[in-house]
Amino acid sequence: MIKSYIRNAREMLKSGQQSKVVIECDPGPETAMVWSTKEEAEHACRTFASLDLSVDGCDCKNFRVEQTVEQFVVVCDCNPR
Repeated sequence: MIKSYIRNAREMLKSGQQSKVVIECDPGPETAMVWSTKEEAEHACRTFASLDLSVDGCDCKNFRVEQTVEQFVVVCDCNPR
């Protein structure tokens, strides 16, 4: 299991198919997406956990919030497939 920080999230639309959310992760918080409040980051965690996600070569789970100096980031556990 690899601890990863969410760097980017975008919806991938394919004609005639259900959309997927593609997330990109990094091993460190330096390039992670940030949220201004803990509540916003917690909402993002719940959203990520409920979506059909696509991550290159990994299954992501256990989304949670970590606080940096003045912001909040989302971290998850990635299991290589």
